[in-house]
Amino acid sequence: MNDSINIRIANLPCWQGRVDIEPLSGGMTNLNFKVTDGTDQYVVRFGEDDPIHLISRRNEIASSRAAFDIGVSPELVHHEAGILVVRFIDGKVFDESDVCIDQNLERIVDLLQRFHHELPKSFNEVAVMFWVFQVLRHYNNLLVQGESAHATRLPELASIGVELEAAVGPVEIVFGHND
Repeated sequence: MNDSINIRIANLPCWQGRVDIEPLSGGMTNLNFKVTDGTDQYVVRFGEDDPIHLISRRNEIASSRAAFDIGVSPELVHHEAGILVVRFIDGKVFDESDVCIDQNLERIVDLLQRFHHELPKSFNEVAVMFWVFQVLRHYNNLLVQGESAHATRLPELASIGVELEAAVGPVEIVFGHND
């Protein structure tokens, strides 16, 4: 692991004692580490804003705080430019078979409903609208401007996106993390 990352993690002001740092897998737009200090376990996420992929870490911080307020996410204990620290939750990542168990599915649906409908009451930033079809238009425009090697296919793909958007019809707008 990169020594400068270890040093940066170890020097964060939120620790109570010596830290043990181990990398976590996953994270398409960030690097993740599990950190154990003298009192608890945490996840440290390194990641900057990414305008090309419409990622705002400021909104991520506000979402994390609001999700904790309604009891659906671990506490955000520290943040600074490019770094988020949340409490670690020792749990199981569900696979498809876990989701098919009625009791688990009921818990998931309840959690998502609380997230979608209660979280906005605690969210203290400008809510950014995520509309998948607008994201597709955004990527299409980037590819056109960048003179993509796939430019000849872009009009066809954009047309499919327009058809799918029309087929979706009216939707209920709810809060989403969109990660």
